[in-house]
Amino acid sequence: MLLGLLPGVAEDWRAQGATEAEIDLTGFGFDYCPWHAVGVNTDMIDPRQTAVLEETDEYQICLDELGRHVKLFKSAGLSGLTRMR
Repeated sequence: MLLGLLPGVAEDWRAQGATEAEIDLTGFGFDYCPWHAVGVNTDMIDPRQTAVLEETDEYQICLDELGRHVKLFKSAGLSGLTRMR
């Protein structure tokens, strides 16, 4: 089930005679999305090496996987900084 039903709806639908396939939303062709794999490479083919170009107490200037120069401020969080090391 993708999104699910609001609380109490399944019981109301059962009382009105709905099937279990209708209640779990697989009884409708447009409400069910099976898992599907994509048969192509969706990742970068030749990612670049990351590098720290400049570092101060306030920020880091890094080269990311796409070749971009990125300025990461240390006061704004460390999630990007730990990735670049």
